[in-house]
Amino acid sequence: MKTLLKFMLSAVLLTGFSCSTDDSYVDTNKFESQTEILSRSGSSNPFDYLGELHNSFMTEMHTLKPSKDKIPDLALEFVKKNGYDTSKFDSKAVSAIMNESMTTDFTKEKIDEWCNRYRYSDEYKRELYKLADFFNKDSYQNPDDIVSQLKAIEASYLQAKLSEQEKQQLLATIAIARHSTDYWISFYPKDSGKENSADTDNKRRWFARIFGGVLSDVAGAIFGAIGGPVGSVIGAVAASGGVQAIVDDNL
Repeated sequence: MKTLLKFMLSAVLLTGFSCSTDDSYVDTNKFESQTEILSRSGSSNPFDYLGELHNSFMTEMHTLKPSKDKIPDLALEFVKKNGYDTSKFDSKAVSAIMNESMTTDFTKEKIDEWCNRYRYSDEYKRELYKLADFFNKDSYQNPDDIVSQLKAIEASYLQAKLSEQEKQQLLATIAIARHSTDYWISFYPKDSGKENSADTDNKRRWFARIFGGVLSDVAGAIFGAIGGPVGSVIGAVAASGGVQAIVDDNL
């Protein structure tokens, strides 16, 4: 597994560097106005609204700061409140998605396992491999580099030759990935990811914090996708909310 991914998994579990040790964590009163929109411009993804829904939920959770065990019910309530059918999911199922998403690797081997579990096509699996390559890259120059590569993946997904169901799941997942990236960049506004940063370890740590949230969100979207695009956002917000609950508990 690549170095950055190792840092990401540590970031999710807050091993070795609680957010309380520096000023990287955004103040609640300033957060909503600071949310980045780097990845939104120019998207023709018909499921972009699911990414927006994800960030609306996360902004709400950032204010409420619920405990992790409350996240599954809050995720279901939020999605239902916004007019979507959540009947394919219950709290137990969402809790299982949240917990697995927060602790999983995101490798091609894992994707093979998931696609066998959910009986996805080989074509769909090959498209998900692009996200595995994205998460397992050694490093990125800056946030714009991250966003640019996500946009390139999305552009390829828009052209993917898949069944209607798998195409919808794929586009929902990448929309959530882009907006999740916006959210976590804003959540940790201390920009140690600048190209001219002299502190390489601090830069890697900053990216790991961002990717720790994004990786969990994307895994949650994939696990939830068995329930369609709405299932993707349920899985993603539960995973993201679980990560944030751990962060908040360690402040």
